[in-house]
Amino acid sequence: MIPIVITLITEEKGSEELLEFVENEMQRLETQLNYNISIDDVDRFDGCRSKITEIPSYQSGNANLTISISWPESNVGELAKVQCPCGNVTLRESILLATRYCGGDFTNGGRWTNPDVAPCNFSDVSRQICQLAELATNERIEQLQYITDIGNDLGSTGVILSVAVLLTTTDEVSGNLSLINNFLNVVDNIINIDEDILQESQESSNTSAKILEAIGSIVGDIPVGNNSEPVVITRRTFALSVQKVDLDQFMDIGQKFSANLGDFSNININESIDSSDLQFGTTTQATASVKLPSNLFSAIPNVTSNTRITHAVFLSDSLFLRRKSNDLEVGGIIISASVVGYNSIENLTSL
Repeated sequence: MIPIVITLITEEKGSEELLEFVENEMQRLETQLNYNISIDDVDRFDGCRSKITEIPSYQSGNANLTISISWPESNVGELAKVQCPCGNVTLRESILLATRYCGGDFTNGGRWTNPDVAPCNFSDVSRQICQLAELATNERIEQLQYITDIGNDLGSTGVILSVAVLLTTTDEVSGNLSLINNFLNVVDNIINIDEDILQESQESSNTSAKILEAIGSIVGDIPVGNNSEPVVITRRTFALSVQKVDLDQFMDIGQKFSANLGDFSNININESIDSSDLQFGTTTQATASVKLPSNLFSAIPNVTSNTRITHAVFLSDSLFLRRKSNDLEVGGIIISASVVGYNSIENLTSL
């Protein structure tokens, strides 16, 4: 048998589809010819075909924790960039990228160089976090609650992945008080992680801002009764409240929300904030307070009896870390108020 190499030149850019077309045509030609020939391989000459790199666990060697990187077909001279896989979660973090260069030339053909998969070589805990995305929502949150309770063993990558997996549950959590409570337990665990780790994850992935956005989206959907009494949820590091607006009362006096925590620097972090420390209306003592003016809703269209106000109190600035650690630091508790459904309120006139 005489080996023959056939080179096809096309003006079309190389692709998997073109390669498959050539393979099919060669196979059709093989069946049409009367000669006894066989086609061993059809390959690109101007690029690198898709390949898979497997990353076994460097800690336990557990085959179930192996990570697979799928490299896309690439042209000679291209650097392939692949987001680190994390179960069913789509990551969009610039720090969690694997890269591989398609080298070679047009004389000898394209050849993959050795890949750089170090950013995706996760710890076993991080790999387990990614696998949680395949679980039902309630199981996913419960397991995240357990894993994040180990705290500083997560590292910044573990925090990034925990937040990414947690955020996949927000739609299902919304309006379900049981799931909301477990969701907030995970947030509470993350806030208690070493601040240097949180700072690193914030700088690379903006995790703190993502958590705050998620809290804002679910707290407004906490089930409340028909009256204007607030529903309050407290944790070790923060407290949240939501209530329907009594428009008549609000337009008369507005609303003041206060947190009276005394010497909050000595608060036992292993215990939740007491709901009795949160007060609505006039108070003589307050560690911090926020007052909403009585004309607030004059600047908001379509206000109804179902319009809600949320409040939040945070004992630390762990969710308000800047991307640069040398920025100003918060020296006390953080307190806020929001109208559900409005990111900003404009054209509010002074009283």
